[in-house]
Amino acid sequence: MRQGSRLNVNLRYLEDNLNALNSFTSTCSEQVIAMVKANAYGHGISEITDFSFQELGIKSFGVASLGEGLYLREKLNSFKQDIYVFSDYSFERHNELELFSENKLIPVLYSIKKLREFLSSSSSKRIPLCIKFDTGMNRLGIKMSELSEALSLLKKYQRKSIYHLMSHLANSGLSLEKHTRNKLQIDQYLGLVSRLKDENITIECTSFSNSGAIEQAHTFHSSHIRPGLMLYGISGLNNKNDRKLRLKTLSTLEADIIHQFKVDKGEPVGYGSHPVIHEGYVAVVALGYGDGFLNCYKGHSVQSESGKKGRVLKPVNMDMTQILFKEPLDDREKVFLWREGQDDVRALSEMTGMIPYEVMCCINERVPRRYRYPRV
Repeated sequence: MRQGSRLNVNLRYLEDNLNALNSFTSTCSEQVIAMVKANAYGHGISEITDFSFQELGIKSFGVASLGEGLYLREKLNSFKQDIYVFSDYSFERHNELELFSENKLIPVLYSIKKLREFLSSSSSKRIPLCIKFDTGMNRLGIKMSELSEALSLLKKYQRKSIYHLMSHLANSGLSLEKHTRNKLQIDQYLGLVSRLKDENITIECTSFSNSGAIEQAHTFHSSHIRPGLMLYGISGLNNKNDRKLRLKTLSTLEADIIHQFKVDKGEPVGYGSHPVIHEGYVAVVALGYGDGFLNCYKGHSVQSESGKKGRVLKPVNMDMTQILFKEPLDDREKVFLWREGQDDVRALSEMTGMIPYEVMCCINERVPRRYRYPRV
């Protein structure tokens, strides 16, 4: 565990982001499935989920794996939340379906094989039926060409209702009205809902909109929306001119200065003896690629606690990073690698060719999380 670096998480901004999306789409918190996979996009799965449930009224959450679901259920010590497991599970592994049942977890059935295995098990009678169809994402989901087979399975096992029907947009960062693939998926999804109703299949819940669709105020008359990245303050839209919601980044990644020294222009620093481009002061901070602050971040512009600007030198080391400032810093100052409420994460991702998901998810458990609660 690190002593000299921290990821500070401002939960007030999580509340602000939720209020913004609810107001924009005319939804309420109970209609939200908050995606908390990958340790809540690096922000702490149990803390984010507990705050979202206890303080914000969110009752449904999405994780990637059965292991994440079991961990979250244990940490919450409650069965009051719906927890959907979207991908990493196998009914063929010993006792997994029983684990879903015992821990009140909901598997998202994303193939005919998964649907058949689920319906043929006596344990499935105690688990809500959630089916995901592939309307054009071409990843996970029952193919539209397999719809008749899925209906036959539902009829065979006398299942006349679906608890939750899902699909997933592949290009929600682009215009839903203009992008050809988006229009195709929307038509497929609406046709799917209509076909199931024509077959007298009752559908209790539906969800199709991920972050990009939500930011375009499209919910497709579904009962639920599934925000992910946008909850944590990063827009899911590719074109910044299309971003109408003022989202706030939840976290600040900060590091302490563990050493500082003066350098002349051209003086070599660190592995590879790379010369500095101007005279100044090198601050060595307690953060490196061993913490998930990657070597590709060289050149990234950062800011000290007093507002002085510096630039990350190459290469980033496993346990430390060298940053070049024009002026000396107080040794007790913190250096901010990104800041809450700012667009630093997106700027960092654009500089490196990464995506904001990667930047946030990379910061690992070696860096402690500290939480600021809005009503404390």
